[in-house]
Amino acid sequence: MKKTILTLVMASLCLFLRVNAQTPIAKSAIRNVIKAVEIGQRIPEVGLDKLHNYKTPKMNLADFEAKLIIIDFWATWCSPCVAMIPKMESLQKEFKHDVQFISVSYQSEKEVTTFMEKLEKQQGVHYTIPYSTDDNMLRFMFPHKTLPHYVWISANGTVKAITGVEEITAVNIDKMLGSDSFTLPEKKEVSLPYDYNKPFLVNGNGGDGKQLIYHSVLSGFVPGLSSTMKAERGDSIHVNRIVLTNCPLLWLYKHAYGKGYTTYFQQNRILLEVKDPNELNSTLTGNAFLNWLSVPNHGVCYELQLPVMLSDQFYPVMQQNLALLFPQYTARVEKRQVKYMALVRLPGADKIKSSHLNGKVIETFDPFGFKVQNSTIQSIVSRMQLQYQQFSDLPFMDETGYQGRVDLAITANLSSVSDMNRALMPYNLAWQERLADQDMLVITDTKKIN
Repeated sequence: MKKTILTLVMASLCLFLRVNAQTPIAKSAIRNVIKAVEIGQRIPEVGLDKLHNYKTPKMNLADFEAKLIIIDFWATWCSPCVAMIPKMESLQKEFKHDVQFISVSYQSEKEVTTFMEKLEKQQGVHYTIPYSTDDNMLRFMFPHKTLPHYVWISANGTVKAITGVEEITAVNIDKMLGSDSFTLPEKKEVSLPYDYNKPFLVNGNGGDGKQLIYHSVLSGFVPGLSSTMKAERGDSIHVNRIVLTNCPLLWLYKHAYGKGYTTYFQQNRILLEVKDPNELNSTLTGNAFLNWLSVPNHGVCYELQLPVMLSDQFYPVMQQNLALLFPQYTARVEKRQVKYMALVRLPGADKIKSSHLNGKVIETFDPFGFKVQNSTIQSIVSRMQLQYQQFSDLPFMDETGYQGRVDLAITANLSSVSDMNRALMPYNLAWQERLADQDMLVITDTKKIN
């Protein structure tokens, strides 16, 4: 077997390496002086201080001529690191004439020696592998973010491999000793800028967000953003992302309990049974509305994103968010007897059935009337409720029971019920005021339990 000097630098199996307790200036100065050594490069003269389990407290890597050196970067807090200690001891004994393991830690002498004494006492074993503490050099010479981390160095001082823990086997060590051309898969590390003290994924902090699975965020009024709502569908039916910016808190409740536009709760279908309704919504417009939004706790921004597999739970999750974030309010949908405007069919023939069932849907609306082709009654009623009758005191509902596609063309003032009824009469349709139980969004102050 060809004798080769091999330096194996191992770090623990923990996900992230803790930062050494040095001052930022000291670490920066050391990092600037020591250059990282990569595969194929020779290492400079390297010495180890504060060495334990060795005949001298100091040594140079060159002292282990004609031996395979294994240096282990580790930490006492890392369970996988500790789990590797018996394995390294076993490999040390197996390759005692060709291999020398050395463990290196950035931690203090007191921390490491105390830990090793307790570990040996617990396991009833004395570990013979030399270990160095207070490392301020090797970890910058062989930089790494994740653990474990191994650096393999040949007899002539050239880095042969940088690997993870899986490659630390007797077979690989034997092959490395026996062949200068033997190689191992390199452990690649991707480092993203991340500041724990700043919001995750904001301004690229921690990544670009492409891996985002679940996300929920709430903020106050943000100057410069418009008051908007946008929803994205995870499939053809379900929403999996919604964004509302600079809006009254009431908008969040309307979308959460109305399930978007499935049962849209316009103002005339909402009952604010709270001490101060002005905290939830405002009827102001223009600059006055913006000034109201900018008052703390008035304007909010909210975003929710769920994985597609949970899209059917989107609105329940949104409701749970509101209950958690605004415990002072209780929201629910309940039947209340209210007056409303119902679109009904009058006696007579069906004069609205579409004759363009195989054609595309056409919907043209303006304040002076509308023309729809291959559309639905529900679409017409929703347009009235959301746009042309949005300030009415009465909700507008569909009670025609008509499920088929329709063609209608009327010329009328869509803000006037009487004028619409004039134009709807030829189609045997009419708006009628009724009194009945309807689903209403009710928001009350949460009762405190003493």
